[in-house]
Amino acid sequence: MKAQSSIWNVLEIINDTVGLVEIEAHRHRLSITSEIAENLPVVNLDPVLILQVVVNLLKNALDSVREAYPLSSRWSAPAVKIRTDLDTSIFPAMLRIQVTDSGGGIPENVLERMFEPFFSTKSDGMGMGLNICRSIIESHHGRLWATNVQDSKQTKLTGCTFTILLPLESPETKDNV
Repeated sequence: MKAQSSIWNVLEIINDTVGLVEIEAHRHRLSITSEIAENLPVVNLDPVLILQVVVNLLKNALDSVREAYPLSSRWSAPAVKIRTDLDTSIFPAMLRIQVTDSGGGIPENVLERMFEPFFSTKSDGMGMGLNICRSIIESHHGRLWATNVQDSKQTKLTGCTFTILLPLESPETKDNV
């Protein structure tokens, strides 16, 4: 899968993505909050493919919250959060996009296999969504993974965070400089 990259402002992509998925969230009495760091640099990426990945992650997060909260209590369910910033703990710094839900977390045996093709925990799932998402991110020379969120006592799973790291410069851009 070859990405058709160009220079993009990530703020536009995240706002467009949230706008698309928010309609579905509200239909299920759920909400999405976004936190986008100021002054993010423009990034060389394929906006359609990145939008596809983030939509998939947001929809999966909403599904997880829907399963964890009965319909009658969903207005009080914590929002699905999307956070975008720079990860400066690594060199070179990378763009970080995180989607966090307050569902029940992901069992360890599922975490190990969830990016495999044809693996799904959904009765109507084909098991290709996360596999395709990871392929898209890797085609951008980035990484995608999931980690569980635990309560403050580290005794109970309280959700999951999917993290995307994308380079600020594509290898092609760097080679041409």
